[in-house]
Amino acid sequence: MYSTLGSQFEEKLLKVASNFIAQEAVEIADYSRILPGILELKLPDDSPVLSDYHTSENYSIITSINPNELEQWKLAYETDPTTSKILKDYEDEESNEAYSQYQVRENGLIYFEDWNGNHRLVVPTTLQVEIMDEIHNTITEAAHGGYAKTYNQIAAIYYWPRMSRDIKKYIGTCDICQKAKPRRHAPVGMLQPIPIPSQPFEVVSMDFIPELPMSNGYDNVLVIIDKLTKYALFIPTTTTITEKGTAKLFFHHVITQYGIPRQVISDRDTRWKGEFWKEICNRMGMKRALTTAYHPQADGQTEIMNQTLEISLRAYIGPNRDDWTSSLDGLALSYNSMPHTATGFAPAYLLRGYVLITKSSLIHSPEGIPQPISQTSENGINLLDNETLRPEASEMVEQFIAERH
Repeated sequence: MYSTLGSQFEEKLLKVASNFIAQEAVEIADYSRILPGILELKLPDDSPVLSDYHTSENYSIITSINPNELEQWKLAYETDPTTSKILKDYEDEESNEAYSQYQVRENGLIYFEDWNGNHRLVVPTTLQVEIMDEIHNTITEAAHGGYAKTYNQIAAIYYWPRMSRDIKKYIGTCDICQKAKPRRHAPVGMLQPIPIPSQPFEVVSMDFIPELPMSNGYDNVLVIIDKLTKYALFIPTTTTITEKGTAKLFFHHVITQYGIPRQVISDRDTRWKGEFWKEICNRMGMKRALTTAYHPQADGQTEIMNQTLEISLRAYIGPNRDDWTSSLDGLALSYNSMPHTATGFAPAYLLRGYVLITKSSLIHSPEGIPQPISQTSENGINLLDNETLRPEASEMVEQFIAERH
């Protein structure tokens, strides 16, 4: 507290005292004399003001321990990896710098000096649980008061490395605390986790990014993501698209390319809730999964993808913001060819089985397609020596060799 008040506290206190005495019409003679740890005010004998003000900045521990328990602590110090090194370093007078914060008293106990100059008793590993159990469970100590109270009570007297982590773990596994203390959060609903797909595009999630600036007649983006590989499709469309138009886009970009998904996850948009889309899903054997109302985080995969796409488009659109459609294909290639944080692999690699060739990979590996080994005919003619041999000529050469054999 004294350190928090600041170095000018003494001066301020003298001013307050002098003002108070001046109001009482009492003259002060030789009123200030500062001693170490004490601020003394010399006032007249009949003054009602107290003459001394004491402060305390640190403390020290006086330990009294049973001889049998003292021997138990000494044995525990010798078996503990850290304290055994401290004892060995303390005996060696030439290497006291490694554990300069530790002190070994005459009774054999080890103390740790913190940054405030306070000395705390070091607890070996085998006795740490016993100390935590005693402080946390005793009714006159922490009394099952939680992590903060237990830590403050223990840290005022004891010390061991990473004690905060150990105390937090102990509190989290206290059987009485788990049974006696109520949970104050809202009731948790029944979770229905999404099953892990067995193949790409077996489960897809989709959503719209509507009301974008008009670009080439489009103001909306249909985002479709494969649940397994995280492969994404960015399809430009309009905000006024109907259920029938959405079904056509889904058929053209998903079903014709990757087959019929078993499950489609989406929010509660009117285009997904309508009877037309429901009938399409039923006829094609797809299961429609709508998120809970007012809980868009249920489809977190698509929501995060929407944010990623919006931020990427913002970096490439022009001043008029009417050219974002020209960047969709490039951003789709960039996203699908980069390793995903969830899988560690590029979505295109997981879907197709090979790494997509981009501009940077061409510069890294400029070699062209390897040419086949040249073959020589029976007459000694090198038939495939020309690197610019056309496919038609190659077929003719192969047919000629087959007929000769």
